[in-house]
Amino acid sequence: MSAKTGSKKAKAAKTIRITCEGAGTLSLSKMEAFQGDLKELTEENERKLLGQMLELGFSDPFAIWRDDDRHWVIDGHQRLVTLRNAEREGFKVPDLPVVWIEAESYEEAKRKVLALTSQFGKVTKEGLLWMAQEAGLDPEELVDGFAFPDLQLDELTDDLAPLDLDSILQEVDTSTAKQTPIWLVVRADAGDQETLERARRQLEGKGLKVETSYA
Repeated sequence: MSAKTGSKKAKAAKTIRITCEGAGTLSLSKMEAFQGDLKELTEENERKLLGQMLELGFSDPFAIWRDDDRHWVIDGHQRLVTLRNAEREGFKVPDLPVVWIEAESYEEAKRKVLALTSQFGKVTKEGLLWMAQEAGLDPEELVDGFAFPDLQLDELTDDLAPLDLDSILQEVDTSTAKQTPIWLVVRADAGDQETLERARRQLEGKGLKVETSYA
């Protein structure tokens, strides 16, 4: 690999990719924080947020209120902090996608900050485990790359561990199981149903017949 090719790859690795489209674009230098001390961003979560943007790209436009010649960030403050720090560390941050938020007054704009910050839905353990499995995340990736304040992620890693199919198959006669279905029984809550379906798909992938039942 030539020095020129290596330099291009290094430069690409230090560039924030844009992976969404907004109503317009705006440079980071023109954006002003509007949230004050409403939230705090820990160093650990800033690291996770930057890691997500490097992996997935910048995937969600900033919400901006234009007040005369000023551009106030209504939604996206943690990304604003993270990207400013990344830029100081040598990352290239291009003009970023934005959507324009309307507000009749300063007070209404502040209310919209609160509205966009409010979390009306709650992330549940069962729902998060299902989504993590659908996304192909292993336990370490979930803990190291994401933040869900309502849940202790390090306590969920056992639930994401791969199923021990060898132990399951030791309990059955696989020579007859290809004709006679294996029965898998679990208690009927959402997390266990997903575990059962995951086991069923894996066993059927081995050519076995599987029937499921919820106790």
